[in-house]
Amino acid sequence: FKENPDLMKRVQNSLTTWGRREPNKSRLPPSEDVVMALVGQLSTDAQHGSSLALLTTLQYLGWFRPGEILDVRLKDLVVQDGKRVGVVVRPMEELRPGKTGEFDESVVIDCSGRFEWLPELITRLKVKLPESERLFKAIPDYFTYHAKFAAAAKALNLEKHNLVPYLLRHAGASNAALELKMPAADIKLYGRWATD
Repeated sequence: FKENPDLMKRVQNSLTTWGRREPNKSRLPPSEDVVMALVGQLSTDAQHGSSLALLTTLQYLGWFRPGEILDVRLKDLVVQDGKRVGVVVRPMEELRPGKTGEFDESVVIDCSGRFEWLPELITRLKVKLPESERLFKAIPDYFTYHAKFAAAAKALNLEKHNLVPYLLRHAGASNAALELKMPAADIKLYGRWATD
């Protein structure tokens, strides 16, 4: 500190700023194991269990914003090679751009490993339900999803972590960075982030 008397003041300012941000109240993205525990708990919901489980799984795997995935219709989903699921986000025909102002963005979900059952499930749903129907019409809005998500977190004694559906977007990206060693540029592209 003797060589740089300004350093002590900068350290004090830094700590004050850090304290104002209250990092202990930050919402850290959950691990994949926690997400799958939430999926399991959501699947037990008497009214919408299977829809909530699929919604949460797709949101996590595709890094979707909650509103994007809630609005997906069956015709926006394409099964590729029985191993991948393609999702068109905010089709132009709906005249509702995504958060970044874009239409017709596509996300391809690799379903290998733990999620190899997903393409078959999507294929079966596409045969049973009308193509123009919202995939998650049983869940009317984000508030319903959020309430069910919070109830699942509470049932798993995770309420202190302030888990919300939007965190699934960051959980998917964090898992890709840590487990898959995906480069930051690829994460930005796959997550459709407009800024760094």
